[in-house]
Amino acid sequence: MTNEPKIVREVFKDYDSKGNILDCEILNVSIFKKSNKLVIDLKSNTKIQIGEKLEFEYYLKSKFRMAEVVINIEENVVTKRAGTETKGKKEEKQEEATPLILGSKKAKISDKIIKVKDVSMDSGKVVILRKNN
Repeated sequence: MTNEPKIVREVFKDYDSKGNILDCEILNVSIFKKSNKLVIDLKSNTKIQIGEKLEFEYYLKSKFRMAEVVINIEENVVTKRAGTETKGKKEEKQEEATPLILGSKKAKISDKIIKVKDVSMDSGKVVILRKNN
C-alpha cells in the first residue's frame, strides 16, 4: 500500500464540478457514526471559492447520507501583490480575495432580509443587513 496523497477527483470520480476543489489533496477523512457527521481535511494550492466548498459539502451529505459535513481546507495560496506608485515611491499592496460582497447605504436591495442564523446551505442568494453600533 502506498502513502501517496489522494486527490479529490481521484477518490470522488462521480463528483461533477469544474472548480479548483477537484485538485485538492485529501489529508484526512473522519466519520462519526453517533453524531452522523463526516469531517474531511483538504489541502489546496489554489483559492477555493465558498460556492465550491458548499457544493462539495452538499454532494458529500447526499452521497453518504450524513446529517453534517465539515470541510476544512488548508490553503497554501501565494497572494498576488499589486504595486502602486505614490510620489515616486512604489508601495506593495496585498490583494484581498473574499466571497463577501459589501454594498453601500445607497444600494437599492429589494430582496427579503434574513438573519444569519437562518441561513442554510439551501438558502441560495441571501441579503443580510449589517448594523453599525
